[in-house]
Amino acid sequence: MKIRIISGTVGAALLILIFFFLFTPVLNVALSLLSVIAVYEMAKVTKSAKSVPLLATGLIYAAVLPLSPLVLHLKTLLVMPVLYIFAVMTVALANNAKMKLMSVISSFAIFLPIPAAFTMTIYLRDLYKTDTLPIESGFLFMFLACSGAFVSDSGAYFTGVFFGKRKLAPEISPKKTVEGAAGGILFNMLAYIIIAVIWQKSSSVENVQINFLYLIITALLCTIISIIGDLSFSLIKRICLVKDYGNIMPGHGGVLDRFDSMLFTVPFLYVFLQILPIIKITA
Repeated sequence: MKIRIISGTVGAALLILIFFFLFTPVLNVALSLLSVIAVYEMAKVTKSAKSVPLLATGLIYAAVLPLSPLVLHLKTLLVMPVLYIFAVMTVALANNAKMKLMSVISSFAIFLPIPAAFTMTIYLRDLYKTDTLPIESGFLFMFLACSGAFVSDSGAYFTGVFFGKRKLAPEISPKKTVEGAAGGILFNMLAYIIIAVIWQKSSSVENVQINFLYLIITALLCTIISIIGDLSFSLIKRICLVKDYGNIMPGHGGVLDRFDSMLFTVPFLYVFLQILPIIKITA
């Protein structure tokens, strides 16, 4: 427990530090590093790292994609996955004598979505970015993404410990309960409201308003998405018969053990906040 607390404190401190550099290339570099580690963890757990050329190609892609928004617009960013697909097939053809079909399939299934999810953090940060609201919305969205992943998880854990009776998915994650999931939703809703109120009151932009109905709907769905993400990565671990994806954070596991839900909540928020905009600037 002591190691877990120390490791968690160090991780939280690093996360806070990144927030101080949220609108600098430091965020891109941090996401690039996390992307590489996460992809390697998944490749190792699923035993997809046997082909060194394919693994090297995937790790390069995982490193480059979060850095590419520094020079590429979102529309042109689509060129990166296309180039990666060409690179994978070129490597596969060059090593056709030793190449296995599952290695190629795994390269697409693992190396494409994980770096993309990390990279979406950059675009979530810049969502709603206008002359009127230049950077402030980025802080709000990043806090909402973290809350959707971490606060809901903590709320579900503590609610489940004290009130949990009915198992949510016993064959995948035996400790998760229906009551815990409900608690996670309530905790995240409360956190969203607190974050939004603080952000609105501290905003330097006049006449900025939060649509709290949309905010509550977003909190509800984001928690559900977070739970699905957590269970999805837990299912992969159970199929592969491993406890953790890594040990980079003693007591917590690997990058994927900590950021599994974030890989679902960030893309969800980026898409959903464009459907239900929670920020409005009144005249």
